[in-house]
Amino acid sequence: NSKGSGIECMTSLQQIMNHCTSMPNRVVQKYIERPLVLFSGRKFDIRQWVLVKSFEPLVVYFFSSCYLRLCNSPFDLGDLANKERHISNWEVNKHGKNVVEGAMASLSDFKRELKEITSSGTYWEDRLRPSIEQIVIQVLRSAQHRMAQSSSCFEVYGFDVMVDESLRPWLLEVNLSPACDTRTEEIARLKERMAKRLFEVVLDGKTEPDGEEPDWVCIYDETRDDNEEIQRQRSKVATRQKGDHGYATAAVLEAYNVEDDADEDEDAAPSAFAANKTAQPLPVRLEALSVVGKPLNLKKERRLEMIWRRKEAGKVLSRYGHGFMGRLKARHRRQELATRVIQRMYRGRLGRKAFQARKELLAAIQAQRHMRRHWARVQLLWKWKHFLATRIQARLRGILGRRAAYAQRQYVFSRRVQRTWRGHRVRRRLWATRLVVRWWRRCYARRGRCATVIQRLWRGVLGRRRAARLRHNVLAP
Repeated sequence: NSKGSGIECMTSLQQIMNHCTSMPNRVVQKYIERPLVLFSGRKFDIRQWVLVKSFEPLVVYFFSSCYLRLCNSPFDLGDLANKERHISNWEVNKHGKNVVEGAMASLSDFKRELKEITSSGTYWEDRLRPSIEQIVIQVLRSAQHRMAQSSSCFEVYGFDVMVDESLRPWLLEVNLSPACDTRTEEIARLKERMAKRLFEVVLDGKTEPDGEEPDWVCIYDETRDDNEEIQRQRSKVATRQKGDHGYATAAVLEAYNVEDDADEDEDAAPSAFAANKTAQPLPVRLEALSVVGKPLNLKKERRLEMIWRRKEAGKVLSRYGHGFMGRLKARHRRQELATRVIQRMYRGRLGRKAFQARKELLAAIQAQRHMRRHWARVQLLWKWKHFLATRIQARLRGILGRRAAYAQRQYVFSRRVQRTWRGHRVRRRLWATRLVVRWWRRCYARRGRCATVIQRLWRGVLGRRRAARLRHNVLAP
């Protein structure tokens, strides 16, 4: 697989067999069920760069710094379907929902976590790094005689190492072409330093550390003569780790054909190891020397000479090509510099124009602000006058209303008075009329009686006169 693709976590042999039926080219590995989880419970592995300068003889360099690749989600053994909980590859985690920046942690962060766990500030240098170096040497020695050796060639490998909860390192895989993407500033810094020192070690032969960290450190070199002493020191360090962590190093010692010397002073091993740590080669059992070779083949030698000549011609052409490309790049760099100067001047002119426009805009905004303030004051004054006029009108309407109500009450009272007075006057008139009528009636009754008496008296006078006349006329002859 590549970039974490094709990795599946399974729990039963039946699942593995069914999966291998569809895709037979598979590698089955035992899952590390109790890994060391850090940084909010997330699983991680260590990406370690290793330089193999030669396989025959084996020369191995170990980069003194590394970084941790983190999973996005917290570790959960019950959720095997979520790859972001179990696979720390960046290609798997970069599209997750909870992706952190770069999904990595630096070696200094890892050392702080180890200090909190073990209460030792040098646990990485004293325990974990020597164990990882042992793993690297053991893996490279196991494949040493299977690798095709080519002169003037080297290879950089990416070792992925996991640490379990008992702080025991486990090798996951060895990457032939480790990714060197610069997704964070820390990885970019490590990559730049690693590449710079890589070319100095390989091309310039500057194998000794230059005094800056991190650096390439030689941990194994078959051409050195002090392998036996270094082997004994490293074996005792491995034995001390066995006592502290409870895992056996006999297999490692047996792989190097080293016998554990119990009579040696165990307390002197760490100091001896620290004193020889600058060279750091691992031991190898030298077998009896023998002369081997093949018969001379002139045709093959001429072909190899032709290949060599072509390579040399390619180097010359490459050198001239590099010179031409360097001059071309220098010219492009000068043109780019001139372009940058022109751009800087043009940007300055545009900046001054933008600044003037900004000043005019700010002046216009200030004028608008003053105008809006003036209009706001005018509107506020108008509203205040309108409010006062409304209050005056309300008071005037109240006075007029009270006056109208007073006039209405007076009108109603006058109407009541008039009604009352008119009734009294009518009653007085009726009473006076009644009195006059009664008086006239009395007068007419008295006059009627007087008239009746006068008429009776007059009738009596007239009767008597007529009787007298009759008597006079009748009786007188």
